[in-house]
Amino acid sequence: MGQIAGNMTEWPTHTSNPVGGRCFGKCPYCYMKPMRKRFEHLDHPPEFNEEEVRWNPPAGALVFVGSVLDLFHPAIPRHWIERTVAWTWGQEQAWFAFLSKYPKYYADFEFPSNVLLGTTWDGRPETRDNVSDLISVVRRDQIAYVSFEPLLRSPCYVRLGANRGRLKPQRFVEWIIIGRDTNPGAKKPPDRWADRLIRDADKFGIPVFLKDNYNHETEIRKARPIKVTYKNRRS
Repeated sequence: MGQIAGNMTEWPTHTSNPVGGRCFGKCPYCYMKPMRKRFEHLDHPPEFNEEEVRWNPPAGALVFVGSVLDLFHPAIPRHWIERTVAWTWGQEQAWFAFLSKYPKYYADFEFPSNVLLGTTWDGRPETRDNVSDLISVVRRDQIAYVSFEPLLRSPCYVRLGANRGRLKPQRFVEWIIIGRDTNPGAKKPPDRWADRLIRDADKFGIPVFLKDNYNHETEIRKARPIKVTYKNRRS
């Protein structure tokens, strides 16, 4: 059942995978590929694990749901997703974070307010519209976040918020994560790419979780995680 998160993800306290197995996605940097080659019990077609949705997370936990594959990939059976989402209802003692490269499909499901809905923007054409798609489907009483991991291209065209003249700047998401591709031989992204995101996030008051794996070296901000309390919901 749900497990305490290790150093791979850094930001959640626990992980849970009601759907496990090989992901239908073809991300070239997938950190699960070497894991599946090493451990045969992880290398199988997707399947649903009923025990996972019987688990009650401890109070205050932040549970990353779907750490081994993209739960909202179009090839995942809808009833598996429905069963997973239904599990998060009535679990007010904890927080649940979903992360998908297909954020538009969030609109097909009803989530409780203690669910964080996130998407990945890595700079590839496949994720180009993910941030705008996420913003368009998340309710105002929910928390949207973006994972810029791995950051493969400059995020110069990503908008985390908007200026409304003399009015208070409007932020589109509640927090962001920045990280790099940690596969052997992967090139470290320039510090200026993280700087660009950090400056933009600061302008709109968006907390930043800068992962240690980025090895950030400039002085714009020390490379330290920011604890997110999730109390900064949209009003």
